[in-house]
Amino acid sequence: MADSLRRLETEPFDLLLLACRLGEGSALTLLERLRAAPAPPPVVLLAAIADEATAVQGLRLGAHDYLITRRGYLTRLPLTLEAALAHRRLQAEREKLAAQVAEGARLHAQVLQTEKLAALGQVIARLAHELSNPLVAILGTAELLRRSPLAAETLERVNRITQQAERMARLVRNLLSFTRQRPPHRRQPLSLNRLLEETLDLEAFELQRSQVAVVRKLDPDLPETLADPDQLQQVFTNLVRNAAQAMRGAHGHGTLTVATRYDEPAGQVVAEIADDGPGIAPEHLPRIFDPFFTNKPEGEGTGLGLAIARGILEAHGGRIGVESRPGEGATFTVELAVLVERRRRARPEDEGPAIRGKTVLVVEHDAGTAALLGELLGVDGHRVERVASGGEALQRLLTGSYDVIVSDFRLPDREGIRLYRELDALNPSIADRLIFLIEEPVSPEARTFLDRTRTVGLVKPFTLAELQRAIRHVLLA
Repeated sequence: MADSLRRLETEPFDLLLLACRLGEGSALTLLERLRAAPAPPPVVLLAAIADEATAVQGLRLGAHDYLITRRGYLTRLPLTLEAALAHRRLQAEREKLAAQVAEGARLHAQVLQTEKLAALGQVIARLAHELSNPLVAILGTAELLRRSPLAAETLERVNRITQQAERMARLVRNLLSFTRQRPPHRRQPLSLNRLLEETLDLEAFELQRSQVAVVRKLDPDLPETLADPDQLQQVFTNLVRNAAQAMRGAHGHGTLTVATRYDEPAGQVVAEIADDGPGIAPEHLPRIFDPFFTNKPEGEGTGLGLAIARGILEAHGGRIGVESRPGEGATFTVELAVLVERRRRARPEDEGPAIRGKTVLVVEHDAGTAALLGELLGVDGHRVERVASGGEALQRLLTGSYDVIVSDFRLPDREGIRLYRELDALNPSIADRLIFLIEEPVSPEARTFLDRTRTVGLVKPFTLAELQRAIRHVLLA
């Protein structure tokens, strides 16, 4: 019987003729074992008259039919075999139909999920728009307060306000990135350290809920790489979430170690996401990046996250790998090419004191934001004039001279692209000293325009330091 079981497990059979009286073991025992097989063949029992009670019991255990092996009774054998094979074919068709129905249900659920994500992205975009101006006001007012004579205790409170407002601003930007509001394949110079910090900010609540402590080992001198920040953040978000789920499922808590380093001989920046969870079984490691492969419980994973991560990194010319031993956690390694030399020459707008005493035209329809911009620019002794529309700005430029123009990208009477073209036609030199205040998400057309013209886009909410750097850039670049 052991040999029969081995053959049934390794070779496909359309039909099994099983004698009730086996040389070893019992036909009923074999039937019991076959019931646990994923797709057992139909079984026809061959029984003597004395074994008919055993054959009937075999029917209860899943046999398709039985034949009495006395002379004359075997004339039914061809009909019985044909019926058993027909039953086999019918069972296969039923399984195929059930699989098609399940696939249809899965595709329908996927369409619904896609529609939900699209709707969520729209809600987040509207939320970001509503939050941007209040956050500009909070950050700007806190900066002005910090520059006032304050008691130490009050200054500490203002610093806490600034820190929390900046964290809220990062969360809004991260949510926009996660919902893929920005166009794909938008590669730009970026810091892995900053992107990892933003990812950890986005996942902070879930990590705390899972009782996961985060250890940061980020190389402060890490050079930049060239990548699409939205796609790369998708990779890191997936790795952090997978690690948190593994640790929570195994221990109810854990430690996540996030490290970066510079591999100078290879010309690569390296990020490592390590957990102290249950690890990955050796037989699963070769397939961990395969599409639709998952070792999570049913309903908790699609098996696409790591496959997508590998595809994103390969498209960037990078790679992702994993090392793990059962019971010792897992470490995922991301490698990307360095964009520039480790010690690049600083550009004039990257450092140095704030430029002072210039004439600035602020074009902003929101009165509160315009007033705050005036105060922030006044910190550096700039002379500020304010208008509420692009048309008014053009009128001022016919009679006045300005060193810098700071304008909202979405004005009541025109978009930023049109304002830039009108300024360029009027005075190309002033168009080069235009700073746009933009709100995410930016349309693909606007993003292409900003990249093509190299016009500075200062994303709301922003800090005074970012505004000062933008002014340095347009005046010194």
